[in-house]
Amino acid sequence: MRNNQGFTLIETIIFIVIVGIAVLSVIFLYMVNASHSHEPLIRQKAVAVASAYMDEILGKRWDESTPMGGGCVITPDGNCGAVWSATTTYTPGATVVPSSPNSHKYEAVTTGTSSAAEPIWAIDGSSFSDGTVTWLDLGDQTSTSDCGITPSNCGPDGENRDKFDDIDDFNGLSNSPPQYPDQSAADGDSVMPGYDNYTATVTVTAEAWNGIPADDVRRIEVTVTTPMGESISLIAYRLNI
Repeated sequence: MRNNQGFTLIETIIFIVIVGIAVLSVIFLYMVNASHSHEPLIRQKAVAVASAYMDEILGKRWDESTPMGGGCVITPDGNCGAVWSATTTYTPGATVVPSSPNSHKYEAVTTGTSSAAEPIWAIDGSSFSDGTVTWLDLGDQTSTSDCGITPSNCGPDGENRDKFDDIDDFNGLSNSPPQYPDQSAADGDSVMPGYDNYTATVTVTAEAWNGIPADDVRRIEVTVTTPMGESISLIAYRLNI
């Protein structure tokens, strides 16, 4: 006759304890995951805000003195335009800069060929001869709002957000909650709906990058702080070209 035995009381208690611990562990993990399930969405919203600000900034001119349609601005370490060349034919309207930068640009007013030796460049707005070419001094072209020269010049030039026209204007911008440019608003911007308790800040600085001097580089950093206190940043560089 087979002797059938069930679980002893001790075995039953041990089984209940093990199962209870396992169940509690599963419940704890579920509660942790559930309590953090909103975080990816919050981070995605922060990235969306930062991207919106960065797209707006990158769509503006490099500097207040940048020509409409784009172009280089002469800075102490940068020389925009074609450098003068010896024994070269120039036609009226052609512009050059000296081989040694002096912040001035010169325009040919006659057709002719430059001399073999570089001329002494006028810096008083006058015209002068170079071989058979006559050059006109167009004056000092150095940007007057270059925040690389004067860091305090980085920032808005007295206009509202909807009138910001160069990337320097955004330096120091801080919005809580984030805002977007709005011409219909008295102060030029309106609150982004659905982003309460988010904060967006912008810094624009002159910073040397990849061998290019600081005068000709702008480092743009957009930082968005979430309701959780987490900060997410986007960084971009704009060059004087």
